[in-house]
Amino acid sequence: MKCDPNKTGAESSAADESHSLPDTRLRVGSLLLERSQIACNRGHYEMAVFLPPNECVKGTGRSQQEAFVSFCTQVSGLLFPEPTEKQLEASTPIAKAIEALHSELAQREEGTRAATRTKARQKTVGVTSKTSLVNRIGADRESDNFSSSARELFERGLNILDERLESESSASVFGDFQRAYASLSGTETTQWMLRVDRKVYERALVLANEYERSLSSLAATCIAYAMSQ
Repeated sequence: MKCDPNKTGAESSAADESHSLPDTRLRVGSLLLERSQIACNRGHYEMAVFLPPNECVKGTGRSQQEAFVSFCTQVSGLLFPEPTEKQLEASTPIAKAIEALHSELAQREEGTRAATRTKARQKTVGVTSKTSLVNRIGADRESDNFSSSARELFERGLNILDERLESESSASVFGDFQRAYASLSGTETTQWMLRVDRKVYERALVLANEYERSLSSLAATCIAYAMSQ
């Protein structure tokens, strides 16, 4: 390995060692995530890691992000007390790794908040339908895929229903939708929850009231008809 003649022996050795190491970000990230633990007690978060021989480093905060920042500050202070300029330069990869993990955690929290806001804008429809209808949507009713598929099928069927009612008789349109539902196998029924956007819910409610249908039967027939297309 060639050495830079302009560098001192210590500088050259430090540079070689730095280049010989694998990605520091991955190593530090793996160490923090594998050995640390985070807990929440009444809205107060605590992130901790045990270091040999009997040292416990803790970070606290009102959110996971604050606890993580506090934790990283404590660890940095323990590992790098009063760093010299060279030590600061050497710790730059670790600082960048911590910053990257901090950013990742912030993005996760924002994703959680966004999902919560989306659910707050949605309305729930209680549906009683054939079990075979639910099985065709998906096996796991609690999964995001099931909820998303059911919502898309309902909106698609509702759009078709709305369009057809503008030019066809309601008896003919609802007859087609009912036949699509009746064609599903089995007679066993089940109850489940359908979450839809507020505007879609309001449209469905208007149609259900206008044509004297329950939201449950409207949802089941719209989903069945959308599946048949």
